[in-house]
Amino acid sequence: MKGSIHIQTFTPYRAEKIHAELIRVEKYRGRSCLSGICEEKTVEKVLVSAENVEISPPEHCIPFEYYIVSDAPYSLMTLASYTFYTINVSVKKSSFFSEKGSERLVVLPHILESGNPPPTHKIPLPRNGTSIMAPSMKPTHLWRYSPFTTEEKVHLQMDKTRYVPGEVLTGKITFFKELKAAHVKIFLVFVSKPKKLKISVEKEILGVSLHDNFHSGSILPFSYNIPLDIYPTGETEYSEMYWIVRVVISHPLRFTKIIEGRIAIDPLIY
Repeated sequence: MKGSIHIQTFTPYRAEKIHAELIRVEKYRGRSCLSGICEEKTVEKVLVSAENVEISPPEHCIPFEYYIVSDAPYSLMTLASYTFYTINVSVKKSSFFSEKGSERLVVLPHILESGNPPPTHKIPLPRNGTSIMAPSMKPTHLWRYSPFTTEEKVHLQMDKTRYVPGEVLTGKITFFKELKAAHVKIFLVFVSKPKKLKISVEKEILGVSLHDNFHSGSILPFSYNIPLDIYPTGETEYSEMYWIVRVVISHPLRFTKIIEGRIAIDPLIY
């Protein structure tokens, strides 16, 4: 990250102190929905700290540079958590007068480590889609359980548990009981969850949907192209963001069976 502080003036003067810092602000829900929103501020880096600086008209420029580490939390806004970065600048002209300014930044969920990264507008960024607040990661259709189906009768297996955006997710579902006229849906689900709270925010992306009959021993292979414009797996001191593969097997008025598997999605590297 490169930038500069521009101080405009009509008359020369001596600034007692100039201070600029990069701050990460994280807002998240407390232990219950009634506890409101908690806020934490972390000073990532002091960009500029200087005293007795001569400021000459028409403008004084102070450059700065900071390397953002590859595992830095990315900017994110959901119903449960909100992470953003801002640069705060303070110019103290005297003991009684100072000027302040700020600029908000967006930290991309991908890694730009090459010397010639693509333009920002060509990097696939996550879209703001509709998300739901769900207790213990259970959206509405997960409450329709039935004793008819148990974990031993359907098994989910993925070929691997770590992917990158744009890769093909593959796996299979094994049936150990005959199911007729079953509706199978496979979702890729993004979960954002405060660590202190059981309620999370989910966004489901439907990957596969089909109707079929399955006998005991049937194997249903599946594949799904992971979108490019999604968030990678991430974690901060107060919240975590991860992905699960959710399989919903249902029959109208009879049963709904849910099986899930957690996967990691790494950021793209440019």
